[in-house]
Amino acid sequence: MDTIIQKETELGVSRICPVITEFSVVRLNSERTQKRLAHWNRIARSACEQSGRHQTPDIAAPTDLAEYFQTAAQAQTIIALDPRAPKSLTDLPKTMQSITAVVGPEGGFGPDDESILAQTKCIRVSLGQRILRAETAAIAICTIAQHRWGDLREG
Repeated sequence: MDTIIQKETELGVSRICPVITEFSVVRLNSERTQKRLAHWNRIARSACEQSGRHQTPDIAAPTDLAEYFQTAAQAQTIIALDPRAPKSLTDLPKTMQSITAVVGPEGGFGPDDESILAQTKCIRVSLGQRILRAETAAIAICTIAQHRWGDLREG
């Protein structure tokens, strides 16, 4: 997660929301969550300095996937990475104002997660033939989005 925070901050994301899915391995109690958030914010501040960014992203406490979609401000477009998806990011319109990208844990999304994602009407996109580790996929999607759309308004 430290690497994801650092690289996504450098790439200009406005908000990072760790979500807990069926196959998530790490579960934090409230005390550990507060320590992790402080740690992640230090990483984000350092990454801002490195990349010349003036505003750190908002880093939310880890939350359940269903709860995230009930409480989070929704972006114009929600995309979920799916190696089986027939669409790629280049199939999306070149004019976007905001996106939310959902990256699953190693092992992918479970059946309950899939049901939640179906209810959000997210667009499934593939990053190609390779099955990427979660942290690689998160960085790759942000890199591609930054290249394709630049800095989007906060969603």
